Amino acid sequence: MTRSYRTFTALPGVAAMTALSILVPPVPPSPLSDAFGTTNASARGVDGTGDMALSAFGTTLPAAWEICVLEDLGAHVTSANVTDLDEWQIGEGGSTDNDNVFNPFNTMRDSDSAGNVLPASWSPDGFPSFTSWTDGCAATAATILQPNTAPILDTLTSGGISPPAAYLSVVDQTPWCAPDDGVPCYTGLIALDATPPFTSKAM
Repeated sequence: MTRSYRTFTALPGVAAMTALSILVPPVPPSPLSDAFGTTNASARGVDGTGDMALSAFGTTLPAAWEICVLEDLGAHVTSANVTDLDEWQIGEGGSTDNDNVFNPFNTMRDSDSAGNVLPASWSPDGFPSFTSWTDGCAATAATILQPNTAPILDTLTSGGISPPAAYLSVVDQTPWCAPDDGVPCYTGLIALDATPPFTSKAM
């Protein structure tokens, strides 16, 4: 099965490089994937303690990676924020479940919030892989700081919301999610009222 991608165009006045693209992982005929297309903790390289181990599907994210994103956004490191980011990363699978190294939410942006281009290589589908988590974090935060993703930023700077399904519903209301045939991106996880199967070291 081939992968499909959702994209949207940046707002007028925002550089084309700030466009987002959302990876929709396929549902392989494998016991590593549940009915909603999300891989389980073992397949994702999560050891149950919040440590991200090397995975056959991609590249590990550092322990407590969420702190960098939240600090770059000016958001507090709350339990709700960390859990919300973890569940969003599970939904996206960036870095751990694909070749988009240190790109947890599959942004297409390769610059920081000041517009400085970061070292990256590009996949044939137009996704950057970063050489370090510092750079991946900077691009991730810069994307969330875009005007067209303001609901995500507002939720995180307010301390987050619980359960994580409520946060995914917020993301679904932004251009980060371009629905397929009217179906929002994270419908499966929201319907499950899913929560991360581990406790992050950021907590």
